[in-house]
Order: sequence, then structure tokens, then C-alpha cells
Amino acid sequence: MMQTISEDVRKTAAAAWLDTFKDRYGLAPETLEPASSDAGFRRYFRVTGSASKTFIVMDAPTDKMNSEPFVRIDGLMKAAGLNVPEIYEQNLGEGFLLLSDLGRQTYLDVLNEDNAARLFDLATTELVKWQQATRPGVLPEYDHALLERELKLFPEWYVSRHKGFKMTEKQQALVNVVFERIMANNLAEAKVFVHRDFMPRNLMVTRPVGRKFPCRVISESIGATSNGWGCSATSRFWGFLPGLITATESPSTSPTRRALSTTCVRPRTATMN
Repeated sequence: MMQTISEDVRKTAAAAWLDTFKDRYGLAPETLEPASSDAGFRRYFRVTGSASKTFIVMDAPTDKMNSEPFVRIDGLMKAAGLNVPEIYEQNLGEGFLLLSDLGRQTYLDVLNEDNAARLFDLATTELVKWQQATRPGVLPEYDHALLERELKLFPEWYVSRHKGFKMTEKQQALVNVVFERIMANNLAEAKVFVHRDFMPRNLMVTRPVGRKFPCRVISESIGATSNGWGCSATSRFWGFLPGLITATESPSTSPTRRALSTTCVRPRTATMN
């Protein structure tokens, strides 16, 4: 009950914030409705503006989250030529952002045997563009400690808690050897920008305005196709990662899902994260 009350307070605060500039976009704060939510504390609302155009309001309570990285990475990705959400208004003091609406269809909603190869080709192409924008000293680096921490989510959350299996000392030792080899290989690779949440649940099919090749990523992006489909993703935590695509969840996400994602990393010929 306390959580519901707290959420209602945040929604009311978001509506009040929108009211201060509603005429600029023809917003109707009373149309504010849930759009989606993260596994953590961040939530998204949809609000209607002029000509039935919709916007997304990101709600990230400042006592739980810091939205500055989202804003900063959105700018970095835009500079790299990726199709990211437009940030129209921001109130970092209260934890609110007004974003362009990337639509309602995720990759997971539309993927099938006929379009999977094409859509993921678009996705990996955008990741390469993000890699090519890499600049040292801009984002935190993946180091041995961070890689080890994320790899260990697999035996702790997937093997032990999800599957209910207890490994023997011999099995655990073998897993540790494998992990060390993986980390040594990763750390020997060139380091590039990484998107840690790049997966079908976060990639969105969209049709951006004013672009020859449609594509959008809520702070990650995907290219376009001949029929005008593109895709987009939600940006959360970014950094450098050597030599792999990592489809891990953000730290606020379910540990079980993070463990599964961490172990599903696959090396690619064109090193990307």
C-alpha cells in the first residue's frame, strides 16, 4: 500500500511539472498514463500533446537514481549518429525527463523467422557505429573486478537459486578456471563503448521522422530497413568492454536475468559491446 501511495505522489508531481510548460507542446497532463517500467525504480508514462502526438515522461526518483548519466549518454550517442530519444525537457532535481515517444512495439513483439536476421543485422550495425565513436576517458572501464562480479552472477543466481543446483568443489573450480580464461581473453581485446542492455525487450521498432533510414534506440539505436522499420533501445549503464557484445541487464535488474544475459555473451568478428 505504501508503494502505491508513493507512486501516486510521483505521478502527481510529474503532472504538475508538465503543467509548467504544457502550452509549449500542447500537453494534456491529465492524459498521463503508465507506459512501461524498469526492473528497478525508473518508470515511464505516456502523455498526449498537440495533434495527438505522444511523449514519454521518465520518472526516476532522485533518492534512488541519478538521471544525469542518461542525459549525458543520450548526447554521446546522438553525436555518434545513433537514433536516440529526443530529450525535450529535463528536471534532474526532481528526476523527470520529457522524451520523444519511440512507440509501443519492441523487437520481442515483432521478431519472427522472416525478419530476425534483418532486424539483428540492423542492430549490430548500430553497435559498430557506437564502437567507432569510442573515446578514452569518457566512460568508466570494465576491469577484471567488474567482469568477475558479473560472471559470478551465473553460478549464484542461475545455477544455485534459479535451478536449485549445488555445484561440487570440483565443478566450482572448473567454472572458475573457465571464467578466468574468458576474462583474460576479454581484457586482451581493444576496449570500446558498450551498451549493457542491448536485447529484444529493449529494442523498439520505430519510424523516426526526418530520417532517410528509420531507426531509434532509446539511447541505443538500430538502423533502418527498406520498408521503413527501424529499432531502438533503452540506455541505462554504459562503459568500456573489451571485445564482446554484452547483453547484460542494468544493476537494478533481476539478478537472475542478469546472470543469464552475462553468460550469453558471444564473441563477434567485428568486436562490439
